[in-house]
Formats: sequence, C-alpha cells, structure tokens
Amino acid sequence: MTSGFTGHVAPSEWRWVIVVSALLLIIAFAPFLWAVVGIADTPWRFMGVLHDYQDGAVYISEAFQGAEGQLLTRFLHTAEPHRGTFFNAIYALIGQASRLTALPPVLMFHIARAAASIFMYMALYQLAAAIWMRLRTRRIFFIIAALGSGFGWLLGVVSGNLRFLDLSMPEAFPFYSSLVNVHYPLGIACLALASSVVINAFKPGMHEMPTTQNGGGMLFLLSVTLAFVYPLALLMFAVAFLVYLIFYSAQQKHFGEREWRWLLWFVVPALPLVVYYLALLYYNPLISALMRQENFSAAANPLVFVLSFGLPLLIALPGILRGVRRFEPYGDQFMLVWLGMALLLIYLPTGLQQRFVVGLMIPIAYFATRAIEDFWFSRLSRRWRYRVLVALVPVMAATHLFVLALPVQSFAAFDSRSTSSLLLERDYVGVFDWLKDRVEPEDVVLAAPSTSLWVPSRTGAHVVYGHPTLTLNAAEKRREVEAWYRMQETETCDALLNGSGARYGSYRVSYVIVGPRENRLGKTECTDLLDLVDTFGSVALYRYTPTTSVRP
Repeated sequence: MTSGFTGHVAPSEWRWVIVVSALLLIIAFAPFLWAVVGIADTPWRFMGVLHDYQDGAVYISEAFQGAEGQLLTRFLHTAEPHRGTFFNAIYALIGQASRLTALPPVLMFHIARAAASIFMYMALYQLAAAIWMRLRTRRIFFIIAALGSGFGWLLGVVSGNLRFLDLSMPEAFPFYSSLVNVHYPLGIACLALASSVVINAFKPGMHEMPTTQNGGGMLFLLSVTLAFVYPLALLMFAVAFLVYLIFYSAQQKHFGEREWRWLLWFVVPALPLVVYYLALLYYNPLISALMRQENFSAAANPLVFVLSFGLPLLIALPGILRGVRRFEPYGDQFMLVWLGMALLLIYLPTGLQQRFVVGLMIPIAYFATRAIEDFWFSRLSRRWRYRVLVALVPVMAATHLFVLALPVQSFAAFDSRSTSSLLLERDYVGVFDWLKDRVEPEDVVLAAPSTSLWVPSRTGAHVVYGHPTLTLNAAEKRREVEAWYRMQETETCDALLNGSGARYGSYRVSYVIVGPRENRLGKTECTDLLDLVDTFGSVALYRYTPTTSVRP
C-alpha cells in the first residue's frame, strides 16, 4: 500500500477503486448467480431476489409497473384500490429502462443494483479524497467504510437474536446495502458526496458562495436525488448540516449570507417533493397507514446498537474522543455533528428511529481511520501495522459474509425448497404468464402468502395479502387468507372474496390460485364457488364472480 500524498484522485487510484469495487460486486452476486444456475434443471423456479426478498419483491413490482409505462406506481401487495404515487420512483424509472431495452424488470433491477453499488464505492472514495491527501489513509477509510460491520455474525448465532443492525438494517452498511436493492446504495452515495461538498466548502480558508462550479450544483442534484430515493436520509443530513453551520458560525462569530446560501442550495430543491409527500400522507389515509406500517421501527437497545457496529466503532473511539476534545474544523466537526444528530434522531420516540441509521458507517469509518493513523499506528511497530490491519479486515467484514450465505440453505434440500419463499414450483410461472396478459389494474388475486409475494412483480395484479408491512392490516389479512384455504363451509367463503374488513376502499377478488403452496394450508371447499379458468400442471387458476352459484 503506497504512502504517497496527492491533492487529487489520480487515474491509478480510480483503477484501484474500480478493481476493488468490481471484486466486492462479484462477491455480492456470487450466491445470486449460484441460485440461478443451481436450480436450472429442477422443478423449482428462483423468483429473482435473494437478500431482503420480501421488500425486493415490492421493488420489482414497481419496476414491473414502470415497464408497463407507468411513472406513478401503486402498492400492489395490498388489495385496496388507490392512486399511484411517486414513492420509490426510482423503481418506476428502472421499469421504464426495462421497457426501452426489452429486458425483464427483474434483470434490470439487478443491473441497476450493480451500477448503484459501483457508484456508491466510488462516492466513498471521493469523500476520502476530499478529506485526506495521503493515499494510505484514503484506502483505509474506503475499506472500513465499505466492509465494516459489527458482531452480529457471532452474537446473532449464539443468542438467536437476528435484530442486530448489521443483520437487519442494510442501509447502515455499504456492502450489505449492495445485496438488497438500488436505493440504499444510491442514498449512501449521495450522503458521501454531499459530505465531501460540505467539508470542502467550509474547510479553513474557503469563503466562496455556492455556485454550479464549486459544489453548489452538486448539492442541488444530491438534494433532489435523496428526496426521491431516501427522504429520511435527506431529513437527517439537512438537520446535521444546519447544526454544523450553527457550530461553524459560532466559531466564526458570524452566521451570514454565505452559510444560509449553502444550506438553501441543499434544502430548497427538495421542498416540492417533500411537500408532495407530506400532503399525500395527510390527505390519503390509505397511503398514510401503509407508510406507518412500513417505516415504523423502534430504536435498538444501546448495547445492541454498539455491538452492531462492533470492531469499527471500537477502533473509532480514540478518534471520536480526540474529535470531541479538539473539534477541528476540517472534517471532525461535520462528522461529529452527523454522528450526534443521527444518534439523536435514532433515539427520539418518532417511530422512525432505525431508519436514520442510513450511511452511519461513514462517520464511524471516518473516526476509525483517524484513530488508526493518529492513535493505533503509533502503538504498533512499522513491521506489524499492516499485518494487524489486514488481519482485522475479515473480522470487520465477518457479518457480511454471514449474511451473504444465509439464504443458501433454502436451495440445499428438497424440504427447504418446498417451504422457501425464495422459490416457487415451476408450474406457478405458467399461471403468472397467463395473468400478466389479462389482468386489469384493479384486479385482485388470492393465493397463499408465499405465492402472493411474487404475484404483483410477475403479473401487475393486487393481492389480498402479500407483505408483512405493505399489506393493510397485514397480520389479520394473513390469518384470513390461510383460514380461507382450510374452509369447509362454503357459506363463509364469500366474505374474504368480497373484501370483508377492507379499510380506505373496497375490493373484490377476481382470481384465485390453488397449487402446492395453497394445498399445504389445507383442502378448501371454497373452490366450489369459483369458475375454473385453466390448470397449469399442479396449479389451478380460478375466476370468482359473485353471481356464481354453488355447484352440486
């Protein structure tokens, strides 16, 4: 590792970043490719998402709608009808790209995920270059930020508690975020680039007003992008930026036009979209209820929080203490404020707490890098510095390797495959293909929960129950669906089919799927109320109309 100094990023550095990023991407996609190839000649069909598959199915359903020409997407995993929104608009754009390229939405989703991950890694290195001139220091920061995780790999297994953040909150950890979706790595990239702009704009000796040439234009674009891909990250960064400017101005004994302008260049561009979100949440009770379910997350126990950031946080402690004591204007101030405001938002009782962990590995990696250069290396001989550092990298990344391998067990044995929601029996694909060309926008499909998860992303139809947080009254709906497939009295079958218990809008089931997944729930007599459309191997598709009478 070179120890040279430079004030810019040389082409050789970018080559190093791209090579390392590509290797990380290959590692991230290796289980996914293995899953695709491993079941090619089996009666199973991989549904296309390996990590965080439930949310992944939602994102692909939004890409599916984009591929159908829609810019405003609906939440198809709940049956109640509603208008499309700009929530998760990035996936509608991915769907539009799918339509233009004729590539399947699921494939375009993964192409976008790969591109967003590479962009995130490059943004992390750009932040390192904005802070440090020493190449060694830049690379140390990059490696810790990209690969750092906590002790979840050990404590999660020992305790059986998988709620450690490094096992459950990918938006906090860059590598983990690259496994699950597009908007997490994009959000982290935007936070890294915005941090580099702020640190450069307010480093000692800088007194420029924001313009399109000196980072102001970049802040403008990053503000709009964050408003689309991760609005809560926008809020968290805006609060941190404001508090940082207050500290900065107190030291300068002046809060003038320059400070306000930099803040406004970040805040104002996102305001129209923020106002749209707030109006939607206020005036649309269905969307408001879904967002409350989706985003509710209580703060982690402080000890769990500390253990979730593990070795990087322990390494960072001397750097954090040094930053508090000296509160230096170049880097330390902003990163301390970011870390402090994130912790404040995480532990305020808003119901959104853990959503504010997005990108939190960045300030932790910053102080870990400071501590390594200024504290830990001074206590190690030159001979042992790099050896110890190299030995610590696998320990810091251990949880990511654990998470990477977790879904593999679903492909290992027949029993696992038959119960895994990552896979469906191949005959279901025929049903999906038939429905895809025939369903109307408000059609609702009834199927087992593990089937319903994938119906929206393959057909564009709504489902009665499909997701634990994006189905209204999810727990109740799931119980009703599972009970329906066990019903023996046809007099009670119509209630669920006609949307009993629906809130914020009525619905009626149009199609019912009965296959191996549904038969595991029970043998229902309710199919006597239905018209058989067709059979696809072991899977039958029925149509429901209220006028259909019970057959003898």
